[in-house]
Amino acid sequence: MSDAVARKLFDIQEDHKTKLLTRFISEGKQSTLRGKPLPGGYTVWKMKSGNPTPVYVNSLDAAVKECLR
Repeated sequence: MSDAVARKLFDIQEDHKTKLLTRFISEGKQSTLRGKPLPGGYTVWKMKSGNPTPVYVNSLDAAVKECLR
């Protein structure tokens, strides 16, 4: 997945206004979209400053809470 495609998936816009924010949860700890995850926990992916940004959490419950922020 290219960075441009990733940005479109995370921030869906209409008339240059965000209409839908998307979060992704991947198993393991990742620091880059195409990086190999380290075992344990989960990575929540969200947009920050126009770039997909990983947030590492220990549990699926914490991942869901992070998605709702």
